[in-house]
Amino acid sequence: TESSGLTPEATIFFNCLFESTNNMSQASAHKLQRLYTSSGRATGTKTDANSADIEREAHLYFKQIYEGKISLTEVVETLKKFKVSSKPREVEMFACMIHALFDEYRFFSQYPEKELRITGVLFGLLIKHRLVYRTTLGIALRYVLDALQKAQNSSVFQFGMWALEQFKERLHQWPQYCALIVKIPHLRTAYPELVAYIERAANGDTSGPGGEKSAAGGVNGQVTGIEKVPSVDASLKWQAEQAAKVAVGISNGVQ
Repeated sequence: TESSGLTPEATIFFNCLFESTNNMSQASAHKLQRLYTSSGRATGTKTDANSADIEREAHLYFKQIYEGKISLTEVVETLKKFKVSSKPREVEMFACMIHALFDEYRFFSQYPEKELRITGVLFGLLIKHRLVYRTTLGIALRYVLDALQKAQNSSVFQFGMWALEQFKERLHQWPQYCALIVKIPHLRTAYPELVAYIERAANGDTSGPGGEKSAAGGVNGQVTGIEKVPSVDASLKWQAEQAAKVAVGISNGVQ
């Protein structure tokens, strides 16, 4: 795989943008391609061998995840470590694994149920544990929203439900995002308690249907419960608001 030499975050962002070029004019798509190329030239390039090695290691992680050799709790802790690591290789591994999950979204409809459930829970945990933020958080939220808008009997919709369940106690940070979710007709009809919860979350209330704090199930008992999100400082609140705006903006652009 050819590497652009961009930072991991920039690479993820550009790849997600390229997936949306069908909604751009030809001139805008060409401009995006020129920007991507010039950005890579400005930052230099990495060796193909190094990139391929990192991709192989990332794929090995996912293989172990789907075979049940690594729990999702262990995956989350590993990603947390990689995200803040002082070792460039581990930071690149983090970016590669996040990118791989984002890039696979288009193929989720072809996943077997077990693998899709694991992926959905992992995707939601990335959001819950703030392993994606700012633009990448906005894109992750947009993918979940897009999944929830699919037909209720579709596998992609189930992916969205599994993901949402993991981070729903963060929803109070994104009132605009909540408004988009509760507008989904089949969600309101089939899951009235969930919709009521989301409506309360939009108003800052994170209690469950009976007033209790809700809990989310995991995969094979590996991930259980969602702790109440503590108060965030002004910086984190700003990031959350910006991510919600990105999600809403992308939604308006592709609907």
